[in-house]
Amino acid sequence: MDDLDSVLGTGGNASSAATPEVRAADPVRLAERVLGRYPDAYRAAGFLVGFGSVLKVLGVVLPVGIVLVALVVASDRPFSGTDVLITGLLGAVGCFVFFFVGGIMVSAQGQLIRALVDVAINTSPLLTNQQRASGMSL
Repeated sequence: MDDLDSVLGTGGNASSAATPEVRAADPVRLAERVLGRYPDAYRAAGFLVGFGSVLKVLGVVLPVGIVLVALVVASDRPFSGTDVLITGLLGAVGCFVFFFVGGIMVSAQGQLIRALVDVAINTSPLLTNQQRASGMSL
């Protein structure tokens, strides 16, 4: 524990480079400062998960719209409209792959950030179990 105290400047080594307010901090105040680091990371992770969900929805809605437009255009053609249907289907598949798979990747990044911050909070020796649960919003 002496190594941790000297790194944090909370006791032990008087020649520590930490500020006096950290050296004299009580455990509750120190825990608040530790937990104060993480809300922005959780917000960024939540934004990425939400943005990925929007991309996944677009990956389903846009291809349906493309197929419907292709059907309408193909039905208005005096001759066979299979070329329009094939082009529409290929465009819909490409749109689905781009948006849906992209949304999965973006959401996965957000979930990885959440997991990384959860690990940082969970492994902090400065926090109690209640403080860890509070920091992770559990």
